[in-house]
Amino acid sequence: MDKCSAKNLLIENGLKLTSQRELLLDTIINSDSIFSAISLQEKVNASMDLVTIYRILTVFLNKNIIREVITNDNTCFYELSCEHHPVHPHFFCKKCKSITCLDPVNAHTIVTTGDYSSDYIIEDIAIQLMGVCPKCK
Repeated sequence: MDKCSAKNLLIENGLKLTSQRELLLDTIINSDSIFSAISLQEKVNASMDLVTIYRILTVFLNKNIIREVITNDNTCFYELSCEHHPVHPHFFCKKCKSITCLDPVNAHTIVTTGDYSSDYIIEDIAIQLMGVCPKCK
């Protein structure tokens, strides 16, 4: 299977299959980049209010269907979290405020090189790079 199926992801995670959840998850799966709740609302042609979108995103976050990406100015973005979308670093351009998904890195290697690796239970890792993108250079 090349892509995840919204219906299967909802069922596998024990979530009730609703038209709103399926529409949002289909939109997320077909998204080419990270997204905000507002951009997600625009993609579904404002057929859902923002409160409903945030509620559904919170459910998806709690089930690890999506990941949160928080910028240095505390803006919250989201991205799909599945076998087809492994954890990867993001580059934030300080000039144009663009966010670029970079190639995945072996997070396990990064974490296990520190002396703390046996003392902590690491559940997630976020690597963020900041600077100036090629367009703004």
